[in-house]
Amino acid sequence: QVASDNYTFTEVKETHTIHVSFAINTYTLDVSGINGTVVKSPDQSSYDHGTTVSLSAETDTGYHFINWSGDASGTSNPLTVTMDGNKNITANFAINTYTLDVNAENGSVEKSPDQPSYDHGTTVSLTAVPYTGYHFIGWSGDASGTDNPLNVVMDGNKNITANFAINTYTLDVNAENGSVEKSPDQPSYDHGTTVSLTAVPNTGYHFVSWNGDATGTENPLSVVMDGNKNITASFAIDQFTITASAGDNGAIDPSGDVVVNYGSDQTFSLTPEIGYHVDSVLVDGIAQVIADSYTFTEVKEAHSIHVTFAINSYTLDVNAENGTVEKSPDQPNYDHG
Repeated sequence: QVASDNYTFTEVKETHTIHVSFAINTYTLDVSGINGTVVKSPDQSSYDHGTTVSLSAETDTGYHFINWSGDASGTSNPLTVTMDGNKNITANFAINTYTLDVNAENGSVEKSPDQPSYDHGTTVSLTAVPYTGYHFIGWSGDASGTDNPLNVVMDGNKNITANFAINTYTLDVNAENGSVEKSPDQPSYDHGTTVSLTAVPNTGYHFVSWNGDATGTENPLSVVMDGNKNITASFAIDQFTITASAGDNGAIDPSGDVVVNYGSDQTFSLTPEIGYHVDSVLVDGIAQVIADSYTFTEVKEAHSIHVTFAINSYTLDVNAENGTVEKSPDQPNYDHG
């Protein structure tokens, strides 16, 4: 007969038999999950009434299990289900979120995007920005290498440090006819170091100015190192004035204020007019041997020279035999002309 929970004989007029048999109920168990899967144990298409089934929620990478919904609830994992009817159960998952802590000394780190937390798989760009006078040298912690910017794929909580080092610079100094003393004297200098440069002229020279990556005439000069520098000290030879003058009836050459380099020789020609001769030569007020020239050797200071001239005088000797010669005027000697 059609199976049902009762059977009725109507208007019974003869003997009958009735036998009923029973079978256990079977149920279906449908499971589902997004961003994860559900494993059934045992895994069957249907289950007898009272069967106990274990459900394990297994997450996809980057997700975590939250709870069950549908014909089950709670957060137990695995979950034990007793089959007492058809069931439809869903495992719910959520994406993992992670923190990204960045650290820096003598610089900073810019995050893009800049968020308090990041979903699994998010790519974050980190840019190391050094302070003035420093340079980036590499990442440490949960990152390595020297890429800048650095792309970080978030697959867990991360703590990353940007490492910076102070800039060092060279200071090249040059000099001709002198030298430059550096204090402190080092092959290189950290950013911001103050270096004192002293220009020291050779004998017979004097300091003029700084050129290159410094200017001016200050000596010593304070230089703040903020880059590689090349500085030249310029020197000039010392010069002295010899004042040359002459009296009447002659000349001195050269005359006037004559500028002479340190250590050089300077000769003056003393030239009387016709009929005159050098009468005196005074150098720095001191009489010298009379000559037609005078030379200052290895000049190391200022001097003066003055020459005077005097007219030539001549004798007139007269002779006679058998008579005499009268001179008018009659003098022992006569001026030129």
